[in-house]
Amino acid sequence: LVFFSSSCMNIGLLEQLENPGKSSSSCGNDCRIFVTANTFAANFGGPAGADSFCMNDPAKPSGSTQWKAMLVSSGARTACTSPSCAVAGAAENLNWVLKPNATYRRTDGIVYVNTNGSAIFSFPLTAGVGPSSAGIWTGLAGDWTQSSNCSGWSVADSSLGAVGEGGSTTATVINWTNSACSSGQLLYCVEQ
Repeated sequence: LVFFSSSCMNIGLLEQLENPGKSSSSCGNDCRIFVTANTFAANFGGPAGADSFCMNDPAKPSGSTQWKAMLVSSGARTACTSPSCAVAGAAENLNWVLKPNATYRRTDGIVYVNTNGSAIFSFPLTAGVGPSSAGIWTGLAGDWTQSSNCSGWSVADSSLGAVGEGGSTTATVINWTNSACSSGQLLYCVEQ
């Protein structure tokens, strides 16, 4: 038996059915992450360009939720400026996509991590985020600081960008290897 609220007005109905009790504009402290179906060379115009890929990817769950790419770029998006945000905690975040003290789950509902007060998570995770052996652009080092990021995600050449491994439960989920910026890699997309 399903009851429909008049406040829903059938706008974002699927989103409300998938996430009962949540506003369609924010996931609060119980959020989802998906891995894009499409791959991208690294010249996508910084984090904002990657965010638009997340919003238009065929793997994106339906509904009006906003999604942002979990990657870093100097001056545009930062997780931590010191290893694991040890110096100033969440004050080190700049336009960061994870929320402090929140639960994150895959779109299939499997919970894999809770973030700490610095809006990052510790390893190991309880499950991988995406497909095993899939390269996912992050620009992150394994300690949440910035690593190589294809000149702020603006070039698709032989220079290198940091990628994570989707199926990992260790720090390699955010930093597995470096890949040529011209190569096609996936993105982690985080519900906002």
